Amino acid sequence: MRPCCCVTIVVDSRDIAGLLADLHLTMLLPKPSLTCCSTWMSRPARRATKVINRAFSARSRMAISKSPNRNCKRRRKFTKRKNNLASMSSPELYRYLRDEAAIKTIEARAFRVSRLTELNDPFEWRVGFDGHPPALEEVLEKQMDGLVELASQDMGIICFSHKIKDPILWSHYTNVHRGIAFKVDLNVNPNLVSNRHDVDYDKPPIVIPFQRYINKQVSEKELAEVIINLHRQKSGSWRYEQECRLVIDLKACKPSGGSYFWDKMPPSFITHAIIGFRSSVNEQYLRQALDLNGFQHTQILKAKRSLKNYEIELVETTNSSPAIWRGWKTT
Repeated sequence: MRPCCCVTIVVDSRDIAGLLADLHLTMLLPKPSLTCCSTWMSRPARRATKVINRAFSARSRMAISKSPNRNCKRRRKFTKRKNNLASMSSPELYRYLRDEAAIKTIEARAFRVSRLTELNDPFEWRVGFDGHPPALEEVLEKQMDGLVELASQDMGIICFSHKIKDPILWSHYTNVHRGIAFKVDLNVNPNLVSNRHDVDYDKPPIVIPFQRYINKQVSEKELAEVIINLHRQKSGSWRYEQECRLVIDLKACKPSGGSYFWDKMPPSFITHAIIGFRSSVNEQYLRQALDLNGFQHTQILKAKRSLKNYEIELVETTNSSPAIWRGWKTT
């Protein structure tokens, strides 16, 4: 009879899916003030705000304080850190797309936002449990499915990579080298620089001891740490991607055809368009598409197979006799 009692606790209390989902939304989506959102926040959401306050205070980060005169020294320290962060240069990042998706991106001046339920890693945004009764396996799976579904209604991500020479990335994300890669500059908006997250491939899976959680022995600080790291880590099997991601609030996006598009792209955001060596898009067509949609300063490069190693090289196509691009640092 004990497992049945546990089932009732898990399903009815909304502790797992509800609190974790509210922590997701409170933690990751940019809002002017969390304390101003109490009118729409549920009780778990208000508790989540309390969790985030405590966790961030403990880590000397931004405290979501109700009192404007509280922790003045810490706020000054955070403001200085934030200004330093905003002035930092973002590393080189690349977005790989198929031909048709790349052209649509240029024409719409918007990147499509990936929903959490669409990500190709089946372990994305999921919390594990240890020590749970076998009878609860299916229940916990459904709870985690509900968590991802709920979070997916409000947030998404745009994925980039630090690498441009790796042929595996071109094969997986540009339809076997038939697509286009964009080099982007996050420095055009300091908020983008501070909101980017490099994926960590060395951390173990996030697992919560089931009995500790049911007995309310897991502290709010521990729960906050779980949520902070949930969107920043993946299995080491994905290390080849060298992924960097932006967490996007879907309310700030443009919906179209069941998808959401981040249309906050200034002309200087795309600095280079790199044509895959098997792409059917020629330089003249791409140049015209870029010019007609405000990307006159975007440079076009052509990818090619190296004759010296297993890497992709970049060829400058603006000259009559193409030469390997030597002035561009790549990883």
